[in-house]
Amino acid sequence: MLANRFLRKACFPGILAIALIGALIYSNTLRVPFYFDDQGSIVENRYLRIHNLTWAGLHDAATKGPGPNRVVANLSFALNYYLNGYDVAGYHVVNIAIHLVNACLVFVLCSLTLGLSRRLSGQSRGVPDAGAIFAVSLLAAMIFVAHPVQVPAVTYIVQRMASLATLFYLAAFICYVLGRQQQVAWRRAVLWTAGLCSWLLALGSKEIASLLPLMIGLYEWYFFRDLKIGFRWRSLVIIGLAIGALFCVALLWLGPDPFRYIQATYIHRDFSIGQRLLTEFRVIAMYLGLIFIPLPSQFSLLHEITVSRALFEPPATFISLVFVLVLIGLAIGIARRQRFLSFFILWFFAHLLIESSVIGLELAYEHRLYLPGVGVSMVIAWALINLPASPALLKTAIATAIVTALCLLTYTRNTVWRDPIVLWSDVISKYPASFRGHVNLGNALARAGRAEDALDQYQQALRIDPRNALIYLNIGVQLLDMGRCRRALTPLSVAARSAPRLFAAQLDYAAGLQCAGKPRTALVYYRKAARLNPHAAAAENGIGESLSSLGRPELAISHYRKALALDPTHTGARRNLSQTLARLRRARRSQ
Repeated sequence: MLANRFLRKACFPGILAIALIGALIYSNTLRVPFYFDDQGSIVENRYLRIHNLTWAGLHDAATKGPGPNRVVANLSFALNYYLNGYDVAGYHVVNIAIHLVNACLVFVLCSLTLGLSRRLSGQSRGVPDAGAIFAVSLLAAMIFVAHPVQVPAVTYIVQRMASLATLFYLAAFICYVLGRQQQVAWRRAVLWTAGLCSWLLALGSKEIASLLPLMIGLYEWYFFRDLKIGFRWRSLVIIGLAIGALFCVALLWLGPDPFRYIQATYIHRDFSIGQRLLTEFRVIAMYLGLIFIPLPSQFSLLHEITVSRALFEPPATFISLVFVLVLIGLAIGIARRQRFLSFFILWFFAHLLIESSVIGLELAYEHRLYLPGVGVSMVIAWALINLPASPALLKTAIATAIVTALCLLTYTRNTVWRDPIVLWSDVISKYPASFRGHVNLGNALARAGRAEDALDQYQQALRIDPRNALIYLNIGVQLLDMGRCRRALTPLSVAARSAPRLFAAQLDYAAGLQCAGKPRTALVYYRKAARLNPHAAAAENGIGESLSSLGRPELAISHYRKALALDPTHTGARRNLSQTLARLRRARRSQ
């Protein structure tokens, strides 16, 4: 009773400290621009551009676009657009707020779990009193909020999907734990209903939340069943519900034939399922290195990972496999004596199952550590507070030094994110052979008006990957922007032929032909682009420009009007329509 009273009194100052530190270290991110996947998922996603809060508009924003399953995250972006347009500050404020709430939820979950651990036989030595529970929980939350490995999930706007899923996931987990301890049936029902609703919101943010039933089952066995194995109908019902929930979620995301879905994710990959699994052991080892040795030289928006072709190719594959298995074995081995440590070590590995296993995703991204990082933060905090034979002052000094260092590293890392040229230069300084790094640096240089430098980066990317249609497309578009229309036709034609189903390749080749004085051929490609994307105002405007050049202004006007119907803000279509109408009026007056 005294312990609970102490924790309740200390909770508010602790959460306030977490929020203040988190807000401070992310205060320099409010002007960080849209990056990389932000473009396709937010900036170019027309369904998010809502101007009125109607059910139809909200439904389209939630369910259409690049990520139709992530309805909650999509809605949050749409509401950001409704309030702020494309002013990045509003998006960052929401991302930071989510991160701060998550850190507070880490504090609560850690406190609840340590409290349960003290009641189990043989566990109280690791968490001797309420003061230690508060210290571990506060430190875990501080490490979570301040660690630089979390920067991509907070500062990278589109990765709100990961942080928002984590928020609802942790809220659902806490509702389960609180409900499990309730003696009054209606209170338990309310908490568990709230937890179910929160889980559904987490699933609507990102698929990583699918693991909640598995982790609740493990938590139940660890902290409420005391690792006892016995036959109980109630236990079988709980296990059956958990398996059923996982099965339903798998059907929802993977469809009725999960194996075919997984195989389809490898169509455009240069590695097989087996090679990806082998490579992920090295990726997990790299992830742990980023957490425990957070040097600035290790962090990158992109990580270009060499694929493991066999168990000993490279040798680090086998070493990483043994390392991961040893850690998992250690977690299982200490489960009886150190329940808290064991569970949260397994938490880290379990929450990498979806993105670091058989689905053919990119091999590595730092934002994937956001939810797994909850477990690591708790493990580190527990280990620091329970340093053997160490005075409290020394522990406090070490903990303060670690949190301070993490804060400085995060603030510095966020400074890199503020300038696209600096960020992409940082990527290629660490991965010189990254064609994506060179292309994106080229794009940043082009936006800064450094056209020749941009071309140089595109050429470097082409030397790395000479068959990539997107690189040819970037070179051609840059040459067009520089007014070198005829020179642009060669790379643009390569892109259009290499990627016949890519809307941008057909559209930009058409623009190059139009610029080079070939409107008849341009019309063919503009129409092809319009067929690929019937909602593209740029394609309709281009058709109008080609028709106008071919002496068919009346027909051109209809396409300009169609472009404006698709996008009323399209300035090119509005200008072309006005000029064409004016020419027709002058021609009629002169007759």
